[in-house]
Amino acid sequence: MAVFLHFAPAIGLAATVGKRIISPRLMLAGAACAVLPDVDFLVMKLGGFPYGHIYGHRGFTHSIGFAVLLAVLAWLWAVPWRRQAQQTRKLRWADRAIAASFILLCTLSHPLLDNLINAGICTAWFWPLDDARTCLPWRPISVSGMRMFTLDWLWVEMKWIGLPLLAVAAVARLWRRMARWMKQSDGNGEASESAGIETVKQQKTQKEVLSARTQHQIKAYQAEAVLLRMRLQAIEASGLGTEARRENDTTTWADHPRAQRQRRRLALELFAQSLTRGVQ
Repeated sequence: MAVFLHFAPAIGLAATVGKRIISPRLMLAGAACAVLPDVDFLVMKLGGFPYGHIYGHRGFTHSIGFAVLLAVLAWLWAVPWRRQAQQTRKLRWADRAIAASFILLCTLSHPLLDNLINAGICTAWFWPLDDARTCLPWRPISVSGMRMFTLDWLWVEMKWIGLPLLAVAAVARLWRRMARWMKQSDGNGEASESAGIETVKQQKTQKEVLSARTQHQIKAYQAEAVLLRMRLQAIEASGLGTEARRENDTTTWADHPRAQRQRRRLALELFAQSLTRGVQ
């Protein structure tokens, strides 16, 4: 029989699956259920049953029926351990199934380990349907000639139970980290691609806005040029009818100094307005 590491399968299974599925509280409950079948020593002592009785060692507490009973109790008495379930105080059917399955496996690990060790009597696996005791055909863990609760016994259990469970848990943890890293990498790639698309769209929109502003400014400059030309024509026409006749000058109004000054002033005003727009 295993002496030191009956609780190890519960911790190893919880570490393999991950705390998102198996909470620390459920892991402790599974570890307790993995050790609980040895309560038959207390039952045997209090009830005065012989060692090989069904209520003795490796009797009903080491059976599949006893494990199923504990699983049913776990289903009925399961409490919410997920954050969402704690907020709503509701427990999903999947959570109850996880709790019951975990308790069932942890409890069955006890008689399984006992039967893998070539020491002790066989187990009443099929109680209450059958009280007959059955041993597994393969019992590789040899403790012949060793005393219980010794370092030699502890080393045998570490070699056959502790180290394999530790290796499986480490591989599962590494696998979960790699899967999480790959998922984050895919998410970052999609986010970068989306950001690149948005940047291209923003640049295109900015170019369209600048193009529209440029076209609007060009139209405004063309309209101002037309207005300036009309004003110059009006000034030339009015000056040609008055000033040229008054001074009896044979030259046209366009050559008159006053007309030239007006044209220069208007040109300077237009240039100043263009500079002001450029600064804005």
